[in-house]
Amino acid sequence: MKLIGSTREGVPDGSVLKAGLAHREHLRHYSVHVLAVVPGDSCKVVVRLRKTNVPRYPGMLTTTVGAHLLVGASPQDVIDEASKVTGVDLGPLAYVGTFEVADGVENEICTLWTGEADTTSALGTFLSIDVADAGQRLITPHLAESLKLWEAGR
Repeated sequence: MKLIGSTREGVPDGSVLKAGLAHREHLRHYSVHVLAVVPGDSCKVVVRLRKTNVPRYPGMLTTTVGAHLLVGASPQDVIDEASKVTGVDLGPLAYVGTFEVADGVENEICTLWTGEADTTSALGTFLSIDVADAGQRLITPHLAESLKLWEAGR
């Protein structure tokens, strides 16, 4: 998997990074996230429970869909592929903004998209949570930053 690298300021620098190297050495790279709203309830979002056996953020709640931006791919390509892999049917999406996660585990520049999701055919564990209750749960920095950015734009 080849990721797009960037300068410390977040500007793409033309470098191509292998995913394992990017994570091992905490090199800055790009990712795309979708925070899906429960259809008919703008106070609830669909989140994903990460497996307990993964190296980064085990057992934590995270965005509905999150994936690395690969060389030659657009954010829409990433969202489409992640939707296929997870089985989450995403409706029309809107760009929300950009945030960073640089916490010693990840070093990512993330773009956030939002829309409604149908998780009836989803693979994995998806939950609907009330936005007001999210802070009382164990959540990834990606979800925390996504919620802040999304709420600021509502």
